[in-house]
Amino acid sequence: MSTISRTDLHRLIDELPEPIIPEVAQFVEFIQFKLDRETKGPAYTPVALGGLWHGLTIKDEDIAAVRQVMSENFGQSAG
Repeated sequence: MSTISRTDLHRLIDELPEPIIPEVAQFVEFIQFKLDRETKGPAYTPVALGGLWHGLTIKDEDIAAVRQVMSENFGQSAG
């Protein structure tokens, strides 16, 4: 991998067409996110959910009803 200075990187970015800048910014944000995850670890603590649904029976009709509600509200904001 070649070494590039910050100055060279700034110059390369300055030479890009304006419509490409948001894509570059999104990529840089992704790299920052990835680095944060590697250094800080997960942002949550997993919780054991064993037995959460113990004794609960879910029927095909229940699933169909939930799917119906979801499809009716698809694409609508929650607020």
